[in-house]
Amino acid sequence: MRRSAISLVAAAALITVSVPCLLRLAQWRFDIHLRDTAARSLALAAHGDSPWHWRFADARDIVAGRVFDAGSFDFAADALTVRSDGRAFEIGLPLPLTADLRRFPQMDIAATVDAPGHLAIVAAQELDQPAMHGPPIDLSPGRSIGPIALTAFPDTAAMLRLRVELPRGAQLHLHGVTLERAAGALKPDLDAPARIDATIDEQTTNGELAALAENFDVRTLPNLRLMPGANPNRRRSLLARVRAQLPAAILIPADEVGSTFARARALARTPARAVLPDRIAWLALVAYIAALLAARRYAPRRSERRAPLEAVLVSAAPIWLIAGDHFSGRLDAL
Repeated sequence: MRRSAISLVAAAALITVSVPCLLRLAQWRFDIHLRDTAARSLALAAHGDSPWHWRFADARDIVAGRVFDAGSFDFAADALTVRSDGRAFEIGLPLPLTADLRRFPQMDIAATVDAPGHLAIVAAQELDQPAMHGPPIDLSPGRSIGPIALTAFPDTAAMLRLRVELPRGAQLHLHGVTLERAAGALKPDLDAPARIDATIDEQTTNGELAALAENFDVRTLPNLRLMPGANPNRRRSLLARVRAQLPAAILIPADEVGSTFARARALARTPARAVLPDRIAWLALVAYIAALLAARRYAPRRSERRAPLEAVLVSAAPIWLIAGDHFSGRLDAL
């Protein structure tokens, strides 16, 4: 009885300590995610590059992994080739982040066709709203499509598609799509003192965000300082509200302004590191599964040893995924 009481008290004490620690872990991880995201955005902006660009290496680079109403399609040499069956087909561009069409008002499409046809951009401000079709663009064989103005659409887009009409048997070769800044857009000077355009917190209203969106110079990407908050979920809600009205805004945690700009300078001056090959990730997964099986096969008999071992092994994968910020948004077998 006494031993059970001691175990109960120990469990209660562990929960009492763990809850605030997990809350602090969530706050820290959220700030680190914002800092790293802001640093990458600043580095891209310093080079004049766009956060909205698509390359077509495999089916994961298009919405639903397929071309709608196409006769056939395949991926080769970092290009998407679509063969028409005579119907208009559509290619969905994945948008993990709402597109800011005020600051990125033109779409550069690197593609060629082998027969005359037409292309139109399809967009929707919200996923549950009717889609809008831009004016058709004439396609000529052997000539790249080039930049297309997006002035016919609202300021933001939660959905973007390419609608192509070609004769039966004709092919489209799509190499890349990029949303580009307008002429005269300003690049941030990462060597100058950190520039903060406004400060927001969890109490900032949608009306205040709308006023900020209206007043900011579209030639710049606004830097917003995010004040600390007590609830990570409310901060995520604020992030979603900001993205809905200021998709191109760069959110910087108030305690990470200096480190964010320092990281941005480092990213801007060094080439991007190559992603680890898939086979290394698969080897790590196989090793983890082997550790689970070994722990099952050779589990300690005493529960006070077995329980901590099982807790560590079961928790390792989700903690690595969440705390390490390794999830890219793509669900695959790995």
